[in-house]
Amino acid sequence: MSSESDITVESPAVISLFGEHAMTYGKFALSTAIDLHATCSVKRTSDRNLWIHLSDYEKASMPFYPGKLELLYESYNARRSQSDYVKENEDIDSRLLPYATVAAKLIFEFNLDVFGKEVFISSNIPQNSGASSSAACLTSFTIGLTRSMGPVTGGVVADAVMMEMAREGEKVAHRYEGVGRLDILASYYGGYVSTMNGGRHESLSNNLDMVLINTGSKKSASDIALQIRKIYDAKKPETEGILENMSKCASEGLEALSKGDMAKVGELMSKNHELIWELGVSNSNIEQIIEVAKSCGALGAKMEDGGGLVVALGKDAPALAEAIWKEGYPASVTSVSFSGGSSYLK
Repeated sequence: MSSESDITVESPAVISLFGEHAMTYGKFALSTAIDLHATCSVKRTSDRNLWIHLSDYEKASMPFYPGKLELLYESYNARRSQSDYVKENEDIDSRLLPYATVAAKLIFEFNLDVFGKEVFISSNIPQNSGASSSAACLTSFTIGLTRSMGPVTGGVVADAVMMEMAREGEKVAHRYEGVGRLDILASYYGGYVSTMNGGRHESLSNNLDMVLINTGSKKSASDIALQIRKIYDAKKPETEGILENMSKCASEGLEALSKGDMAKVGELMSKNHELIWELGVSNSNIEQIIEVAKSCGALGAKMEDGGGLVVALGKDAPALAEAIWKEGYPASVTSVSFSGGSSYLK
């Protein structure tokens, strides 16, 4: 094994452009990484613990010794559900449990010695906003911890497996087995990703200057999924039609992006949001913010996942953000991040 080294990794936030709820039902969706980041710094220590520190928001810190992570690995493999797994390990801070789970899998499935290290995780991504903060944090953590073993050449942990490791942490974070595939993919590679062929990094170089509008906290991924599942089971034909139209927005949006037709992209973002409203996921506050964004000149706007953020597309993003601020809504400018966490593996 190569000599150990200190390392820092950044992985970008992710937003859904089209089809975020349709993808759960096997339909087409398109997301992009954006220029907000989670950072993982790994430093060597003199003891034989793995220390994990969350540096932002509500700070958390805990050491993990080899025997503890072995027990955790056995517990995860024997889990009945993600919620049961979290409950069975209440002695571990629930904010740290996703990271410890990933570390345990790296140890016992790939024989990586993660001990004698301190890991510091920080982020400038708004939490509970729909911008995939936890996916970015777990992507940077998985890459950082693996990369700290030395140069990853020849694939000590292959890309697909590395992403699956990070996704296992996402499942724990959200207590939901179906979460994270597209978010991890985008944070890992950067740029645009779609659900094509189970997940594909799209070869698009078109930038999007977008405005992020903070609406407050969002519903959890598992709550949203359960809400839509109930609607789907009760009104399958109607719901299937809505999801199919969301999928159509995604495929047409990909084509519009490839042509550089930003007006069409904005139009399709708004159409996608109308379909989200039909699913009952939006609320009056979000609808008002979207109308404000459009009145300020947005080409299109949509909510992210279960809320938290509204994303607006404009010809002049700084001017659009300023106009939205004047209407009383916190707004900031972002663009596509074409560099993902995997760039640190090169």
